[in-house]
Amino acid sequence: MLLLGLMVSCSSVPNGRVTSRTYIREVVLSRERSEDDFLKAKLVGVAEDGTTTITVAPTGETLRAVPDGYFVSTAYGTHGLKLISASAEKQEARFLRTWCETK
Repeated sequence: MLLLGLMVSCSSVPNGRVTSRTYIREVVLSRERSEDDFLKAKLVGVAEDGTTTITVAPTGETLRAVPDGYFVSTAYGTHGLKLISASAEKQEARFLRTWCETK
């Protein structure tokens, strides 16, 4: 039964092709611009060691990551939102949002 479902699913794709694209977008949050509509997140703060805390509006989750680490959540998965760099002095953080769309 499962095999049949997979075959039907694959045969519905024109020419039998499945295409996927990976997208990457950089976002900066700071004191002046603490919220971002694309990420649907708000910067809570950056600790001295660079650990950055954000809240995710749709889920209400509070997430933390260190520079070069990922924010793991239902909104971004395990590798969808990476903290590139963070400054406690400036209260600024740079993020890379990565996602894939399959057609």
